[in-house]
Amino acid sequence: MKDDLLIYYVDNDRDDLEFLSEVAQNAGHRIVTFTSGEEMLSMLDFVHPAPDVIFVDQMMPGMNGTEVIMILKSNSILQHIPAIIVTGSCTIVEVDMFLKAGANHIVEKARSKSEYEEIFYNVAQIDWETYCPVLKDFVYL
Repeated sequence: MKDDLLIYYVDNDRDDLEFLSEVAQNAGHRIVTFTSGEEMLSMLDFVHPAPDVIFVDQMMPGMNGTEVIMILKSNSILQHIPAIIVTGSCTIVEVDMFLKAGANHIVEKARSKSEYEEIFYNVAQIDWETYCPVLKDFVYL
């Protein structure tokens, strides 16, 4: 439960990243944005402190969100970082795939500033050290 998260956000849409940066900063969070999973993963080995949470868009060219999270969670040094899939739509099959890949949470891609404010607020309230994803709490839509 933290009011000033260090957020990493990965999305290939630069307009979305600019908008999200403004929303996160206005909410008191620090945000670092990346346009690809590869870019973010290459930075994680060299950046300190580590982010409090990573949001990864599922639909990206090259490496998709699931692949980014699988690599993140396979690294013993980085696997503790909460990773959240951001998706435009989500079937039960996809939810199962995200959970098996190691995602800590799923959020639907928001359409407004207030929706992103609510997402950032709710994510900040989670005690990630004790949080264990279960299907009924796993998806925030």
